[in-house]
Amino acid sequence: MDFLNQGTDDRLWFTQQSGTVIMRLPATPYAALRAALRKAMEKYPFAKWKSALLNTCYDFSGLKTVSYPKIGFVFGGGVTVDLDATGVLFQTSSSHCCLAFAGNNDDSSIGIIGNVQQKRLQVVYDVVWGKIGFGPAGCP
Repeated sequence: MDFLNQGTDDRLWFTQQSGTVIMRLPATPYAALRAALRKAMEKYPFAKWKSALLNTCYDFSGLKTVSYPKIGFVFGGGVTVDLDATGVLFQTSSSHCCLAFAGNNDDSSIGIIGNVQQKRLQVVYDVVWGKIGFGPAGCP
């Protein structure tokens, strides 16, 4: 899902944090992601339950399968790491799921890659070179 088309001079800064459950995005990128997801999932009914943090929720009662848009992290050098369903939708009950992202109050806030997005990824720390890497095949 290409919800944010930024030039090379516009970068979003993120930190990776295991103590934060869902991914936090600056306000403008979050609004773009939320709008794109809502459009892609318009055939599903919104859940009546909403919270201030989880504000895009769906009721999947009675459905055997659900399709969701592909969302991934795009890193420098053209590397993309796609999220699976658990990194895109956060299950709040047996029949309700919400977008597993939340918006910060403004665009100056740094983004946080939450543990929901990290749990199905292998996270590699290169302490010597000061780099971090993500790949598929994290925890089941």
